Amino acid sequence: LAAVAVALGLASPQSSAAAKRRSPPALGSGRRARVVVAAAAEADVDVDEDEDFEDDDAYEFDEDDEDDFYDDEEDDEGLEAVCQARYLKGSPLLFRRVLWQIRGRSYRDALMLLEFMPWRHCKPVLTAVQSAAANAQNQFNMDKSRLYIKSCRAVKGPVSKRMRPASKGQVKKFSRRYTHLVIKVAEMSDSQLAELDF
Repeated sequence: LAAVAVALGLASPQSSAAAKRRSPPALGSGRRARVVVAAAAEADVDVDEDEDFEDDDAYEFDEDDEDDFYDDEEDDEGLEAVCQARYLKGSPLLFRRVLWQIRGRSYRDALMLLEFMPWRHCKPVLTAVQSAAANAQNQFNMDKSRLYIKSCRAVKGPVSKRMRPASKGQVKKFSRRYTHLVIKVAEMSDSQLAELDF
């Protein structure tokens, strides 16, 4: 074993002579030495495989070729403006019943619905929808008359535990819930706009 280690360059000849003078190694240390020799042999094989492929330039990927795969029309279809309103007072379920009414509707219809629905959670949703439309107009140069609510969701925020006084000197617990809104608007295609105008 020591001779194999010296042949592979893992040990010097002096250390192999010193190893012969010592007592025989324990069972576990012999196994470790075999693993090291096997690992060194595998490393030599890997180096030989790399030397076979000296012409690496033939396999390089040119960054200019990547531009051919993209089409400008596909990029325009995926544009959407986002508004994130965070830490709004109220339960996510109460916000979701408002969002169910406006999901998929045009921007104009959503504004009218939010203006006249009787729930108090309509006002923060209205503000978020207007902000998303302003983002679409200012960042992506979209036309507000072609916008629609692509997706909207209410995500549960942190919950604060509070207490209020009750009768007979008691204290009752209640939870103050918060909600995060994510509203995305996008431009309608010509076919969607034609369906809306009928």
